[in-house]
Amino acid sequence: LAAPEVLVPPPLAEVNKFLSRMVKALVECCRSFVRWMDGTCIETPPQFVSEDEDPVVFSFFSDLERSPDVARLTLTVTRAIEKTFGRVNKQLDQYRRYDQLWKVDKAQHLSKFEQRNPTTVMFDSRLQSFSKAVQDARAMPHELEVDFMAISVGSLLRDIQEHAKAWVVAITKLMNTMCRQELMDLHELIGEFSANLDRNPDTLDDLKFILNMVAEIGGRSMEM
Repeated sequence: LAAPEVLVPPPLAEVNKFLSRMVKALVECCRSFVRWMDGTCIETPPQFVSEDEDPVVFSFFSDLERSPDVARLTLTVTRAIEKTFGRVNKQLDQYRRYDQLWKVDKAQHLSKFEQRNPTTVMFDSRLQSFSKAVQDARAMPHELEVDFMAISVGSLLRDIQEHAKAWVVAITKLMNTMCRQELMDLHELIGEFSANLDRNPDTLDDLKFILNMVAEIGGRSMEM
């Protein structure tokens, strides 16, 4: 499996064709088991009907081809293969939900996001989402086993992590650009608050001033 499209190489349709040929070959191989001549252990030689036609070989193929048991087993195997492919596709859905990591244009998406004048909470929400994608992909097993099929997903998981990390980097750069001046102003404000809170409440007015300052800090915290 690999990005940008979550597909199985070779495609499941090709695998299905190959397995169908294998199932058919199990019966076809009986052509190699030539019948013996009556009352002997000698193989029946090919019978030439005409020069324009292939020789007729008496084997056990015709018996097995008409056998109800063989037909039933062939159908059972075919249905089992189809069910396995259905389960594989369902398992792939857990990886397809990450395809927006590489399908969405970062520049265009972040430009629209910037126009919304996002808050710190909005930035944090997106950073948490992409960081979780990295953690989830890192925790997933690198091999997916579904019935008789084993699918390697290591390269896909690495791609998911790299794309998610790229989103984190892009968002943090945007956040830094938008919030740098605000952070500088906030740092200055925190210094001012800290200096005011360090005042000794020697008088009632000093105590009121400090309490008002605490209330103002609490109000600003709610706004942030």
